[in-house]
Amino acid sequence: MKKYEQMQKHKPKDFKRHIGVNEETFNAMIEVFRQYDENRKKGLGVGGRRSLSPEK
Repeated sequence: MKKYEQMQKHKPKDFKRHIGVNEETFNAMIEVFRQYDENRKKGLGVGGRRSLSPEK
């Protein structure tokens, strides 16, 4: 099970303590990353090796 999935079962205070940001902020960051990754796969993003990955 991914760490993110495990953290969703915890209280918001514990989520922030382990991840470093509130769950709402984290979800917003993931949405921005997914848009970036989608554009990158279409060839509209930056070239080179992939240094970011979705939540784990």
